[in-house]
Amino acid sequence: MNFFYLDTCIFVTLFTDEDRRDVVVQAMANINQIEDAVFVTSDFTFVEMAKVLINTKKHNPKATAKGINKITKSRSIDGFDFTILPTSPSPKYTFDKFWADVGQNMNLYNPGWGDSMHCVIMKNNDVENILSLDAKDDFELVPGINLFHPEDMLDSIE
Repeated sequence: MNFFYLDTCIFVTLFTDEDRRDVVVQAMANINQIEDAVFVTSDFTFVEMAKVLINTKKHNPKATAKGINKITKSRSIDGFDFTILPTSPSPKYTFDKFWADVGQNMNLYNPGWGDSMHCVIMKNNDVENILSLDAKDDFELVPGINLFHPEDMLDSIE
């Protein structure tokens, strides 16, 4: 499988109908044309999404919770299906180990706490690709992760 992790900003853009929404939709449609492409994300994505929508975008908390619940229950947004990954597929992977890995990732690459959590979850699940609007390119700092900006995906699939 060719996994593409959907960063929080992708969900926020699709949920809020922001300016770059059309670019994100087209990029995801292009990725969907890849034979073995699968969209994935994590539960943390939706925690971060709620924080951004409520604190930054000033969305109503109850409406935000209802919208996120609908997305997570259907495992779909704008007609694009996705899978929610576990923190790690290993039953022996502990919460303490997760935080140790996040801390190590922060110390080595300093991508920020949120992006570091995404990176650890991706690595634990053997996901190398991330679709993100991240302007800071934090994900490019972490070895083994391929950052794809939606704008770069518009002409890549024919």
